[in-house]
Amino acid sequence: SKLISVKKTKPNLYSLNFGRNVFRKKLWNDSTIKARGLFVDAETGKVRIRSYNKFFNYGENKYSTREYIENNIVYPVIAYEKYNGFLGIASTVNGKLILASKSRTNGEYVDYFKEIFGNLTDNEKKQLKELSEKYNCSFTFEVMHLSDRHIIAFDKNKLVILDAIGNTYDIGG
Repeated sequence: SKLISVKKTKPNLYSLNFGRNVFRKKLWNDSTIKARGLFVDAETGKVRIRSYNKFFNYGENKYSTREYIENNIVYPVIAYEKYNGFLGIASTVNGKLILASKSRTNGEYVDYFKEIFGNLTDNEKKQLKELSEKYNCSFTFEVMHLSDRHIIAFDKNKLVILDAIGNTYDIGG
C-alpha cells in the first residue's frame, strides 16, 4: 500500500508504519491500523517484532464512539494507568533480543531504550528473551527517559512493561 512506509532495518528486517498523510488525513484501514511497530523478516515476511495496532481517542472514529463501544464492549473491562513516555518493543530475532521503537531498531529513541534496559538484571533480560522465544511474542514498554519528556512530569528514567503481543499480523484488536 502506498499508505504504508517501509524501511529496511537491522537485523534483515523491514519496518512497516503508517505514513504521515495517513495520520494527518485519517486514512485508516485494516492495513494502516496494523502498520505501527510492525517489523517483518526481509526474506520470509514473517512478523518478528510487533506492537499494538493503532488505537484511537474516544470519538475519533466510528470504532471509538459511545454507541459502538456500548454495543461491542466485552466484559470484564480492565483499565490501566497511562504512563507518558514513548513506545519501546523487545523481541527475539535469530536468537538475539532486539530492542526497537515504533519504527526503528536504531537511532536516538532506541538508544534511550537501551540505556534504561541495560539497568535490568541479567536474569530479567534472560527471562524476557526466553519468554519471547517460547511464546513467539514481543514485549511492549513505556520508555520514560529524561531526555524525552512528555506532558506528565517524571524525575528519573524508567521502563514500564505494558504487554506481551504475539508476533502475528492479526492480533485481534
